[in-house]
Amino acid sequence: MDSEPQIVATGDKWIGYGVKTTSSAIHEMIDNSKKSLLLTIYIISEDDILNKIRSALNRGVRVEIFIHDDKDFYKSIMDRLLELQKKYNYIEIFSGSDEFMHAKVLISDKKDVLIGSANLTKSGLSNNYELGILLEDRKIAYELEMIIKRLVQ
Repeated sequence: MDSEPQIVATGDKWIGYGVKTTSSAIHEMIDNSKKSLLLTIYIISEDDILNKIRSALNRGVRVEIFIHDDKDFYKSIMDRLLELQKKYNYIEIFSGSDEFMHAKVLISDKKDVLIGSANLTKSGLSNNYELGILLEDRKIAYELEMIIKRLVQ
């Protein structure tokens, strides 16, 4: 393992005392990515995260997003992601309604990993009580990536 795991959290009573917010961990990971980002998400509705992903794409970061696709409920989100896919040839959106994607994983540069319970929504990143673990571990990052990519093989 490359560094000590760190707990991240959402919810007023869990923040502080050395616990990083889930939101700040996500922002830092996206901002600090140099080559690649892989996200598995159920939903993303926070504009600041979409903007950070766009900034990463502008830096040349390759982005892969695995998301549950419910065209009726999440149409505007999927439309925005597909717009990014049209503009940048190094973002891939994998969506499916057959596979119920509920995992929340972010992998940056094939080494930094965030696994948690928070959806990328206002409630998931600020109001709900959510927990996650942040770690730097190339082996875990590789194994997670291989598991996730089985969905599209």
